[in-house]
Amino acid sequence: MTPCHRTTQSIHTSHASRCPRAVGAIISAAAFALTAPPSLAAPPPAAAPSQAPQPAPSEPAPSEPAPSEPAPAPPAADAPAEPRWAPTLDADARRRIVDAVNTAAQRSRFRGGILVAIDGQPLIIGGEGPRIPGAPADSDGAKPIDEHTIYELASIAKHITAIVILQIAREGRLDLDAPIESFFTAELAAPDPDLKVDLATSSARGVTIRQLLSHQSGLNNDDGISPYAEPSRHAMVRRFFGSSRLAEPGTRFDYNNAAYCLLAAIIEKVTNDTFENVMKARVFDKASMTSTGFPPGDTLSQSQRVRRKGNFAFHDHPWGWGYRGCGGILSTPADMLAFDRALADGTLLDADQLALMHAPGKPVGPRQPDATYALGWYVGQRDGMLRASHSGGSFGCRANFVRYPGQRVVIAAFSDDTANPFAITDAAEAAIVAEIASVRDNVSPKPASAP
Repeated sequence: MTPCHRTTQSIHTSHASRCPRAVGAIISAAAFALTAPPSLAAPPPAAAPSQAPQPAPSEPAPSEPAPSEPAPAPPAADAPAEPRWAPTLDADARRRIVDAVNTAAQRSRFRGGILVAIDGQPLIIGGEGPRIPGAPADSDGAKPIDEHTIYELASIAKHITAIVILQIAREGRLDLDAPIESFFTAELAAPDPDLKVDLATSSARGVTIRQLLSHQSGLNNDDGISPYAEPSRHAMVRRFFGSSRLAEPGTRFDYNNAAYCLLAAIIEKVTNDTFENVMKARVFDKASMTSTGFPPGDTLSQSQRVRRKGNFAFHDHPWGWGYRGCGGILSTPADMLAFDRALADGTLLDADQLALMHAPGKPVGPRQPDATYALGWYVGQRDGMLRASHSGGSFGCRANFVRYPGQRVVIAAFSDDTANPFAITDAAEAAIVAEIASVRDNVSPKPASAP
């Protein structure tokens, strides 16, 4: 029997279910009460337009093929605050959402971590399967995946890097439209002819921080990225400024991991501290993400590791200036719920900064013709609701993270390369959108700005 561990807390109770077969029900419906608590009671009914649910889109990680379905269309920049429907969903609706995730997990034989929460309260949080398949029965690896199991986030780390850049900009310590070469005067003028970069001919000259954040640098990621374990920040900067140009800066979307490595270097230059220290102080500590860190994860619980490719665990990942800023963060479903709460309550960014972060950017390409990339997020609208997301994949880890900020909804799945996180997040997302559409046909909730 494959061990699994899930917790439900949608009505302020918890329940750890058992799997009756190799991949079984994640949560028992008995965990749900038959009536919703007062906080979930729906407001008085009023007329509201109806829109049919759409297929669940999901953007690819750089290392994964793009899905065939388009992402949602971007919202208007001046769109009013959307009514907050999700918190009004009753216990029956929430049970159906859980059932949809159960079905997806069974069909896809998912092994990994799952988070589904509304208004900061998890419907599902925990995991499916053992941390390390085939591990001895008396070892940590044989323990079931739960909400404290550590996964790598891969490119989901990008919006966390972007948050720190926006925090520093709010403090007036950098200008999002400053040219990036202004931060590296000494490095680019190195006396060593093997290290010096000729800015007069560099394709990176004049690129701005905002363009790095939104993947609009126009530079070629393939010749701008250093090796994952690159020990030298200077070497990474030099390599980036030697990138070839694919397009004029600011004219189109070109996904660029190297751009986020340079953002990590800018964070160090401005703060005069290490990237890791800054991220911990400004994000992990503020959001109470107590089990989050970086490779090799020596400050984290080794007993909570999960397998990557073969028998490797998270601490085997190379870490250096080819990965800082664009990936590598290690975290848990519980910590990512804390992260979502800290975004929602203004702990990490204020409302104006969040609006800036979610403002539509350039279209991301023909496989997702309606999606745009904002500042660290793929953004769009689905069924009239703002959707922000990012996926990630690297060295045997795959993950997807989706937020509906106006609805206070977060959906995430984390695994190694043996499971598909999109099977879980797409199922949860489709179920939530369908339940919201059903409620909206009959009930008019208070606007999100109402007390």
